[in-house]
Amino acid sequence: MKELSLIREKFIRFAMRMLSDKNDAEDVVQDFYEKIWRKDLLAEVKNKEAFAMKMVRNACLDFLRKKQLTIVSDSNEPLQLEADPQQLLEVSEGYRLLDKILAGLSEKQRTVFHLRDIEGYELEKIAEVLEITNEAVRANLSRARKQIREAYQKYRDDER
Repeated sequence: MKELSLIREKFIRFAMRMLSDKNDAEDVVQDFYEKIWRKDLLAEVKNKEAFAMKMVRNACLDFLRKKQLTIVSDSNEPLQLEADPQQLLEVSEGYRLLDKILAGLSEKQRTVFHLRDIEGYELEKIAEVLEITNEAVRANLSRARKQIREAYQKYRDDER
């Protein structure tokens, strides 16, 4: 298993998807690290990364409850491309479109989509993190992908 400090960025990306603010995401992940080190919570855990991802998810949900915010998709990620301004504009618009489409998904669909298609988690790990069945993961992922395809196709049709 990778050391948790080596996958910190993965945790931050996941938290950013839920919180839509990099500073808040970094704070939540830092609090998570302090908690696991202080209480040695991972000592007896079999799948440390899945357990840690579940803890980060729960910490994000707690943070949102405290601030009484709604979960929205991340749109603050900076573009790091060396390209002409037109290409940067197109990529930026693509991010905005994806964020808008993702915002239309349920929280569970967004989370499953992020963990599978962005982070590359296996379905079994996602089921463990979210405490749902493998079938529920597959169903949520399928629905999310279908909604994304349909929304993107509608956008393309409207552009014409």
